[in-house]
Amino acid sequence: MATGGTLRVAVIGDVHGHWSSRDSAALAALSPSTALFVGDYGNEDPAVVDAILRSPTAAAGGAALVFGNHDAWYTATPSGRRNCPYDRAVMDPVGDMLAAAADSHVSYGWKRVDGGGKEDVDDPAAGGAGGGVAVVGGRPFGWGGPFWKHAPFYRNYFGVVDGADSTRRVVAAVRGALGGGRGHVAPVTRQLRRPAGKETAAAATTTAPATAAAAERPTAMRLLADPPVRGGRPAAGKGPSASVRPVRPSPLPSPPPSAPAPTGGGTSTLLFLSHNGPTGLGADRAAPCGKDWGAHPGGDYGDADLRAGVNAARAAGARVPLVAFGHMHERLAQGAGWRRMVVVEPDHPAGGNTSASGNGGGGGQTEGEEEGERARRETVFLNAAVVPRVMMHGNGDSVEDSLHHFMLVELRQEGGSPAAAVPRSNNGNGNSDGRADGGRAPTSGGSATLLAPRIVWGVHTVDQVWARPDGRVHTSERLYEAGRGVLPRTNVGWRVPDLDEAIRKA
Repeated sequence: MATGGTLRVAVIGDVHGHWSSRDSAALAALSPSTALFVGDYGNEDPAVVDAILRSPTAAAGGAALVFGNHDAWYTATPSGRRNCPYDRAVMDPVGDMLAAAADSHVSYGWKRVDGGGKEDVDDPAAGGAGGGVAVVGGRPFGWGGPFWKHAPFYRNYFGVVDGADSTRRVVAAVRGALGGGRGHVAPVTRQLRRPAGKETAAAATTTAPATAAAAERPTAMRLLADPPVRGGRPAAGKGPSASVRPVRPSPLPSPPPSAPAPTGGGTSTLLFLSHNGPTGLGADRAAPCGKDWGAHPGGDYGDADLRAGVNAARAAGARVPLVAFGHMHERLAQGAGWRRMVVVEPDHPAGGNTSASGNGGGGGQTEGEEEGERARRETVFLNAAVVPRVMMHGNGDSVEDSLHHFMLVELRQEGGSPAAAVPRSNNGNGNSDGRADGGRAPTSGGSATLLAPRIVWGVHTVDQVWARPDGRVHTSERLYEAGRGVLPRTNVGWRVPDLDEAIRKA
């Protein structure tokens, strides 16, 4: 629970069918304030999603989730539709999962973190001291990479037509979260059920894009800072495969001035949750969102719309202590080693384009800074995709031998953060959110809003744990600690012999 100035968050990486009552029991025993699920529950497997939603943690309101690319495996891609094992004319697992998730689903939306639905971190009596926390969701069902993929799918389910539109939706979610309220679920338009094989004809009748062929063809995402391709081949270790030439992108847009500024009594801290991580975390294949497959591994395959959301939150003066995601597995393809799962960067408006540091790096802070100052200025980017996330330990004959993977993040109140000037929009009343007073004192120039000092939250520790169903921790490794930065890994690969002998069959 969010008491005593601490907030415990459990991040659950790519599930890939590995969820049972033992996982639910282990999660409940770890007693997180909230649980964040990064998606890829199975290949369009509503039963796994239902099991997660029925877990004690989620049932109490203490969970937020997004969906991954595998969760639309037979719906979004042409090859998936050709090999679909069910009748798409009468079944819609993607729509069913979205409907079942209801307000737990945060993609293109947000949800206030409230300690399992019992204690609001905005309530001083609950230890919140007026520092509200919300989870903002990035793009749903993300594949990663520098192109807008599967346009008909996003248009049918979310009304999103391209990468720029997706960016607007993420930034709008940031504005909504900072504006207050308990949460917002993105509207979903369920895909029209039509006879199999009629997708092309149906798509041809839509206005954007004009033809089914154009809908299926990857469209360069104008917002991505992807390296240019020379001679039909990407630069060594960078960019997409040589088969596609990206259009030279425009820079990321500046965060809109209409983003409302957080106040002393509202949401002042935003956590981000997405299946794929943001751009800017590195372009080598071991980077948190690095491409590790194909003939030309390497390249930043993060999501630019998610990065724009983080930038918008920072520009509005919000604290962004944690960005949690998955998708890119810890074990690299082609036996190339292990991925960096945690990186940090300075958390301020100019920090959106800084280079992230990891693998023991200091996060861009100068030596000698106090721990509170260091933590207050850092964003921790956490990739939780350790796959498989459930395994057997020892002889595997007992239920107690099953081990379940979680990332545990402890956030602590940092006290009042400095005041910050945020541009106003020209909306007739001089306030960025359209309200008469906005709860903020204007600066003398009348062109900006001055934020009052407020309670914010920062990441204190990140621990990777393998826990038994009763919550007993079998193995724990600290990946990050405020004041020390990202810590060197000591247990990478320790579980490989167990995996070779008996991977979980729960």
